[in-house]
Amino acid sequence: MLWRTLACIILVASSPGVLCAGAPSRFVVIGDTRTDGSGGDVITPAPMYRRAIDEINLLQPDFVVILGDLVLGYTELETLEKQWDAFDRETSRLQAPVHLVVGNHDVWNRASEQVYARRYGDRWYSFDAGECHFVVLDSEDQAAPQQIAGAQLEWLKSDLAASAGKRVFVFVHQPLWAEASYPRSGWMKDVHPLLAAAGVDTVFAGHWHNYENMGRKDGVRYIVTGGGGAEIGGVPAAGDFYHYLWVTADGPWGTAARLAVIRTGHIEAEDVVTTELRDAWGRLRSQLDFGPVAVSGDVARVARTLPVHNPFPRPMAVSMEFADAPGWTAVPKAARVSVPGGGDGAISVEVSVDATAASGALPYRVRFEVEGRGSLEVQHSVRVRRVIDCPKKEGVEVDGSLREWTGEPALRLDRQSQVALQARLWGGPSMCSGMGWVGYDDANLYLALRVTDPSLEPRREGGPAATADSVELYLDGRPEGRLGRPGYSAGVTYLIITPGLAGEPARVAYQEKRFTELRGVTVASRLTAEGYDIEVAVPLSNFPQHGNLMGLDVALNDNSNPAGRVQLVWNGTMDDWQDASAFGLIRLAEP
Repeated sequence: MLWRTLACIILVASSPGVLCAGAPSRFVVIGDTRTDGSGGDVITPAPMYRRAIDEINLLQPDFVVILGDLVLGYTELETLEKQWDAFDRETSRLQAPVHLVVGNHDVWNRASEQVYARRYGDRWYSFDAGECHFVVLDSEDQAAPQQIAGAQLEWLKSDLAASAGKRVFVFVHQPLWAEASYPRSGWMKDVHPLLAAAGVDTVFAGHWHNYENMGRKDGVRYIVTGGGGAEIGGVPAAGDFYHYLWVTADGPWGTAARLAVIRTGHIEAEDVVTTELRDAWGRLRSQLDFGPVAVSGDVARVARTLPVHNPFPRPMAVSMEFADAPGWTAVPKAARVSVPGGGDGAISVEVSVDATAASGALPYRVRFEVEGRGSLEVQHSVRVRRVIDCPKKEGVEVDGSLREWTGEPALRLDRQSQVALQARLWGGPSMCSGMGWVGYDDANLYLALRVTDPSLEPRREGGPAATADSVELYLDGRPEGRLGRPGYSAGVTYLIITPGLAGEPARVAYQEKRFTELRGVTVASRLTAEGYDIEVAVPLSNFPQHGNLMGLDVALNDNSNPAGRVQLVWNGTMDDWQDASAFGLIRLAEP
């Protein structure tokens, strides 16, 4: 198939507007589209070239110029013919006329030169589009390699003379004007004066796998653009990135053409994101969530098989990798599974935790890679969800004395891992800590808390409730199936309770009322030598759908350090105020 000849015919036949006087020419220049032969495949065109074709078709240029190194070459003729066949199949997808430039991987000896001539015709030629003239040169001429000399140079002289008054662009594979790399090319002596005299706008070359604007000399602009698909370097700031050029030639003669460097992979079709696609990506975010590890004592081991569904029609690779965190172990630490389009898969993991030494969470990363659609990375974490028994307790008098509360405390706040705010300012349990008991009767849920805080600070004038030394109480009374979900909804709330200072009573200084306004709450406190005691009674009627499990968390605020507020949280995080998924659990003896 004679690509160069066909290109000219198509240009005339299907794009008459391009040939009208004064009409702009908009064309694409792309260089070095060959494969790099990775994986032993020397035939299949480079993936980034295939991607570039998809994008160029969206842009609909008047024509495309490919600056050589179209195939890997440097092989026996049988393989070379297969490479050219594969190139033809891929390039035929372009919806614009194509003009080829010969590269050193395309022609490297007389035999390969003959193959190219048989398949594609002339190796140097020219064509017109509108008021522009385009010249294609051959830097691989086996009679004078890396030179424009002899018959080709004489042809160039006459061709430029015949194109007087037109805007001229020149294409060649190797940047022969770069004298440091081509000291014997003769370009600056023999070719450049001709181009300057003809008022050439731009000379484009590839060969170097990067982008580089090499400036102007005598009005002629020199550009290297070799990022069409072959291997590239690792310094994008130095031009090492896949790309092609969009060139617009309009305006009066003598006006420089405009060049836009387009990084391959950044032009998308209008349906790149549809509602269905966005929903599909959104559904991936919630997959492979290990969930919390329930800990009744100090140590727990939980094994789970996490299902994953591929909502896309194309294959999806899924990887899961756990970070290192004190007190936590995940086996395996990393796993990967391939899920067919529309299919299902699973990853099995066993997580162990020593709650006495564990950090607040075990982070892990999940990456979804959908063939031809991109990737999504989601950060998850496994958290301890402490579970404590909440016994029936009759005859509780909420007066702050804690006389009814004996035995081992059900919850403690005295570990470095529980410091959620200003961990560097926490001076240890003697500065701020707490222990507590829970219970309930038919009417109320009770919390009794003994707080160590020797220097009590009142609420700052005009400040929020948390600026006082205080207790935050978080409750999730939603039914099973909704219990522990992120965010707040009906059945979730929290209170900030300040102890009574200077003879004043304890009070609920703040309550989150957006979804659940607690009614009938009773609080009381007493000051102690080490800090204060607090009792709270919350009517269970505020949670009509609660089961025998309820979410609970407790936080202590200590504002005695001028450098900032220290906060300890029994089970969750500093985000408890907006995320109920990190609360601990209490197990009522009866629903």
